[in-house]
Amino acid sequence: MNKRPMAPYRWIPASPDSAATIAAIAVQVHPGHPERETVFANRLALYSAGCLLLVDDGSRNILGYVLAHPWKRDHSIMLDQIIEKLPIWPDCFYLHDIALLPETRGRGMGYAGIAAIEKIAHNERLPSISLVALSGALPFWTRNGFQPTGKPVSPDYGPDARYLSKPL
Repeated sequence: MNKRPMAPYRWIPASPDSAATIAAIAVQVHPGHPERETVFANRLALYSAGCLLLVDDGSRNILGYVLAHPWKRDHSIMLDQIIEKLPIWPDCFYLHDIALLPETRGRGMGYAGIAAIEKIAHNERLPSISLVALSGALPFWTRNGFQPTGKPVSPDYGPDARYLSKPL
């Protein structure tokens, strides 16, 4: 049996000019939840430390991203929303999005991206990570320790979206 070796993927800091690449991946991964490139540029400008890219070391292709930043617990952000400024006294780390192209799935890269974000949140001394889980993604998030909070989310995420949180 010919077994294909796993590609050497790794998460790296996103460069300030990564918004177009992130937007292109977002269109492929989340076609029903579009966001403008300016939203991704906004997150890069607000908190670049929480913006990571998944890179294939062999080809140098970018195959995924994660965007996160300090925020206020129980306050979800509307889809495609520009944020003017981060809160002065954040009490959680908000995971805006994690997106992986299909060829990277099933290789542990989602878990590795979450671990990288947890490390950043820990360094910021934030006690939890929060996010909005899109329809169908709830099992992935609960396997990673996130639990529904019952807080409402913007209807633009879809009727089955849930606000989740994970204590650190």
